[in-house]
Amino acid sequence: MKIAVLGCGNLATAVVSKLEGFEIHTYTPSFMRAEKLAIKKGGISHRKLKDVPATDYIILGMKPQQFDEFSKDFKNHFDSDTVVISLLAGTDVATIKKSLGAKSVARVMSNTPALVGEGLHALFFSDVEKPEIVEKMFKASGEIITLDSEEKIDAITHFSGSGPAYLFDLARILTAELEKRGLTSEQASLAIKQTLRGSSILLKNSDLSAIELRKQVTSKAGVTEKVLESLWESGIDKAYEKALVAGDEKIAQLKGKL
Repeated sequence: MKIAVLGCGNLATAVVSKLEGFEIHTYTPSFMRAEKLAIKKGGISHRKLKDVPATDYIILGMKPQQFDEFSKDFKNHFDSDTVVISLLAGTDVATIKKSLGAKSVARVMSNTPALVGEGLHALFFSDVEKPEIVEKMFKASGEIITLDSEEKIDAITHFSGSGPAYLFDLARILTAELEKRGLTSEQASLAIKQTLRGSSILLKNSDLSAIELRKQVTSKAGVTEKVLESLWESGIDKAYEKALVAGDEKIAQLKGKL
């Protein structure tokens, strides 16, 4: 089977890097990232969009803001029998179908841990005859959740899709604070990376909830309790709530609802 990767951003590259057994064609306006991904996968990179051949699937991996211009250029070359796999945040199925003349669309919200085979891919299918093929593609780079409504794709976007950025920023803060207390940058970095890694593995593999696991670490009147109480008093729950509502508003803006 043939796959065209149109826009080789971080997510598209993460997903495609783990695929095996496909003939892969790549395109980006600058050509460089398309060429790099094609070389890595033994595929074919194209300098011109019109030179991308008809394929069984195409992966839309450009920025959402670039889709409108892209669709104008590509619509006349698009094969309506091709299944469109969209990684675009805030771009709904109706827009993709109308813009390209597509019949079958899979919307996917992925995240960059797919680069190491630990991604989370939320999928929604619209008129896709063999969704199991698309599910298999994404299982190669992580876990999948198949959702029954498109609204849930938008809902999960700034949780699992954006979520790694929140953890990376937490790592930045904790590492910097540890360095202030005398550890070298290498020591501080290793300490926080391993703490986050181990905690994530424990959370995934445990039958206990996140709250119960937190309680196991939190001794009565201990250091952990003191730190957590300070975070709660500072309004960390409200801060995240406010931030995630801002994410809701940005998605609505991308969809043209604001």
